[in-house]
Amino acid sequence: MEAKLSDGSLCYVFYDSEISSDGEYYYSILMQDFGWHKTKDGWSGYDPRRAKRGHLYINPRRQVAIYFYPLVDIDVFKVRVERPANTQ
Repeated sequence: MEAKLSDGSLCYVFYDSEISSDGEYYYSILMQDFGWHKTKDGWSGYDPRRAKRGHLYINPRRQVAIYFYPLVDIDVFKVRVERPANTQ
């Protein structure tokens, strides 16, 4: 997948088996970013955001994207961002 960001950068999202195997790690980071914290009984949070099913969440800084399938599963993808050449 390719998308153009607001600063003119191009963002590419693609499958990478190495990052896909670390899906639980990146899922935990996203949930923490949304205001959740892990407890012994699951996830808890005070006024946290909820991930929407059927949406792709991209973190260009970590170069990771997480897709929440409409029913249950998630998938993790690699992200590459190409900044536009500085033409003056």
